[in-house]
Amino acid sequence: MNLRNHLFFSFFSDDAKDCLIQSASLTSLLAGELLIREGDPSEELYLLLDGRAAIRKEEEGGRSALIGYIEKNDFVGEFGIIDQAPRSATVEAITNLRVAVIPRQTAIDCLRDSTALFRLTAHTTQRMRIANQRYVKDILQQERIGLLGEMMNGILHDFRNPFAVISMASDCILQSCPDAEIFCEMISQQINRMTSMAEDILDFSSGRTSLDREPVVLSGLFEHFRKLYADYFLQMDVVLKIEPTDERIFGDADKLLRVLQNLTCNAAQAMAISGGTITISAKKEDEQILISVSDNGPGIPEDVQHNLFDAFSTSGKQNGIGIGMAVVQSIIKAHAGSIHFETEAGRGTTFFIRL
Repeated sequence: MNLRNHLFFSFFSDDAKDCLIQSASLTSLLAGELLIREGDPSEELYLLLDGRAAIRKEEEGGRSALIGYIEKNDFVGEFGIIDQAPRSATVEAITNLRVAVIPRQTAIDCLRDSTALFRLTAHTTQRMRIANQRYVKDILQQERIGLLGEMMNGILHDFRNPFAVISMASDCILQSCPDAEIFCEMISQQINRMTSMAEDILDFSSGRTSLDREPVVLSGLFEHFRKLYADYFLQMDVVLKIEPTDERIFGDADKLLRVLQNLTCNAAQAMAISGGTITISAKKEDEQILISVSDNGPGIPEDVQHNLFDAFSTSGKQNGIGIGMAVVQSIIKAHAGSIHFETEAGRGTTFFIRL
């Protein structure tokens, strides 16, 4: 959007508006980067011209509570501008951002107009009400996540014995019929995958994601993923394309397989009626590895785009509880990476993972 048309300037007289615009500098951030870090000095006010960001408050135990979002035509940092206290929350880019930065002193000088101050205070009060509602919702959600973890822990405990019996039976089959090696290997891989999926949810419910890092050749990772899910995609009438890559990363291969599983299976289910194509690729960009998972499906419904990575967010998915994308984000963040998406109705969706 054009800087001059930003909502923030509607609180001020024309002269003050011109002064603020002249003092503003423009900057850009990539998804995953921090616009504001909790505890930093309050020296500037930020106007979002494009993109979306999350406001989070650090809590005990290392977790952060989601307070709310800011989007195009919103602004953030006004509390620190007024009281000069350190930043009370962290603001993280969810998508790429374009931001106008206004120095604190310029904003203070313009707020000496009582009318402008009253208008800004009224707007900020309304935002605080929304933030409080979002905070309460987040607390309730954490309680649900805790209950989910307890339930999953019980399920995993009960499943260990049946999994052990299946593994023993698979070993017996292999000893008596060596030609069945490929099928016995598939059984073993799927048991390990089911256990790993349950453990990922346990990690997520506890607010941590443990990683077993090692050098990972992405071409090998993608090919292993293809072997695990080839039959599934065939049944869904979905073509899986893996683009050649020589890139390598240092990460947890099993956790990254989980990420690919969630992203591609969601896409396949969205294309279940008409079929389609899913493409996985990777390249080096800006000293990072950019993994792309794209499809030509119907796109992500607009009403769930804003909270897609929130726990228990789902859109008509049969038997889905809405935990998969939250787990995906937690795994990527544990790798010190970021994930965002671009989607268009009727044209498809692409997820971008930076590691």
